[in-house]
Amino acid sequence: MQGLVPDKGLKFPHVYRVNASAGSGKTYLVAFRFLQFLLSRRTDAGLEGLLAITFTNDATWEMRERILNFLKGAALGSEEVIGELASLVDAPEEVIQQRAKDLVERLILNFDSWQIQTIDSFIYSLVRASSTELGLTGREEMDPDDRPYFEEALDRLLRRMAWDQRLKGLMEGVVHYYIETKKSLSWWPRRALLERFATLY
Repeated sequence: MQGLVPDKGLKFPHVYRVNASAGSGKTYLVAFRFLQFLLSRRTDAGLEGLLAITFTNDATWEMRERILNFLKGAALGSEEVIGELASLVDAPEEVIQQRAKDLVERLILNFDSWQIQTIDSFIYSLVRASSTELGLTGREEMDPDDRPYFEEALDRLLRRMAWDQRLKGLMEGVVHYYIETKKSLSWWPRRALLERFATLY
């Protein structure tokens, strides 16, 4: 399959980078790489040893669905799917089909255990697993609200402007632009604060 390395060409560790625009088939490519690692004796990673990371929950479900559908196709003898897998996995087609049958049942029975996660959920799992080393109690929750961080960054920016004239000039331009055009940013402070800032400087 174009863009993927067959078993015989795999070397570990390695980084495989795909540059592609939206809708160009990256999910398809990653799903087949995941399948290759599941079915191959060259990698022998096993379900617990594989991790795929996506940006959104929707992409996570799409990836799971694609992998399962490809596996079902291979298990049921789809010539197209088995042919593509055979171009990657160093095994006879009948062996690939049998491995796919075994994996379909295993994935269905352990649907929540195979690791296809969003970046956020993966980082959160790392933090929870390392709570002792990080000095945490293990009861902390992830807060998706990023406004406090933007507000802290803005506070630091305003303090720095007291001595950085170039930064002050840039900030004045930004503030006046947003006041005059009545545009807004999702993280920007209240309009009243912007107008107050404009009178101070």
